[in-house]
Amino acid sequence: GTDYKRTIATEARSAAKIPLGAILRIIPTSPETNASGVAMQQAMSIGTFLTAIESQASPELLRALEGDFFLGLHQLAGKLSSVLIIPVNSYERAFAGMLAWEPTMNGDLSPIFTAVPSQTTNERGLLVGREFQDELINNYDVRVLRDDFGAIQMLYSFPTRSMLIISESPYSFTEALSRLRANRQI
Repeated sequence: GTDYKRTIATEARSAAKIPLGAILRIIPTSPETNASGVAMQQAMSIGTFLTAIESQASPELLRALEGDFFLGLHQLAGKLSSVLIIPVNSYERAFAGMLAWEPTMNGDLSPIFTAVPSQTTNERGLLVGREFQDELINNYDVRVLRDDFGAIQMLYSFPTRSMLIISESPYSFTEALSRLRANRQI
């Protein structure tokens, strides 16, 4: 799980220079043997991927997500931002599953996504669990996870009832939306 995540993150981030604004697609694969007994690499489904990285996403959430998904790195000025676009077959189960996954989602997706400490200090200086908050970006309801400086480090949204976007950056989220709109997928 951890080795697999590290391999994806290292290989992706050491890939050839990605032009500013471009999104490099990463296709996680697993070894398969075809009917003729030939070993080959097979693109993973989202469920297989989340299981391979040992995420704590619930079985209900995994069932609410379609198999095909998009994992990409968006080149921002001097920083690569991860973005996941996942088709959804049950909005209600997916939404409930995402809320339940929030406490471990950032750690589960790290180092593919930037890690944020799971605890922060409250106004009284006491350690408390870091939580996602509701926000509005481009008129879309999003749940955001901020670092200690107030910067968004992870967000997710359902731009339609049949699509989930998880992103490291509001800019990558906005870019994913515009590309999905251009392809008439939302």
